[in-house]
Amino acid sequence: MTDVSQVRYNTFKMAGARAFKKEPRKDAMIRARTTPRLKKEAEKVLDHLGLTPSGAINLFYRQVCLRHGLPFAVEIPNDVTVATFGKTDRGNELVHAKNEEDLFKKLGI
Repeated sequence: MTDVSQVRYNTFKMAGARAFKKEPRKDAMIRARTTPRLKKEAEKVLDHLGLTPSGAINLFYRQVCLRHGLPFAVEIPNDVTVATFGKTDRGNELVHAKNEEDLFKKLGI
């Protein structure tokens, strides 16, 4: 596992001269509503990564600006995928395996 302090150092080092430019004051507010469960789960992951919620939001916004869009694919599942999700949610057409070798054998892969 990568040490978070090393990641921060490498990120700072890669930024080069830009890292020494004075950042504008961060006083703009963003408010969003979510479920308590999602908030708790996400903040646990962010804490493990060494990020605050504010840091994660700023990272997300920077990526949106750099990519001129979302930094991940957002797709609506097709009819086959929706039907498959429905079947597996009901416990139908599931493949149970002891390990990956057993799974591949059962799937014919």
